[in-house]
Amino acid sequence: MRTGPAPHPALAPTWSPVLDRLPLGDLERRRVLDEVLRAFAVNTAVFQELAEQFPAAR
Repeated sequence: MRTGPAPHPALAPTWSPVLDRLPLGDLERRRVLDEVLRAFAVNTAVFQELAEQFPAAR
């Protein structure tokens, strides 16, 4: 059963079922989810910056 906030919609289809099956306590589960969301935000920022530097590639 899921505890805590819902995952980001872009991550839910792939990672939500995997995360649900991991043998993690509530704190560990929160740390994993926080790290996934942080990585997603960093990747998004990289692609946004690339789009600004190379607008023709959009």
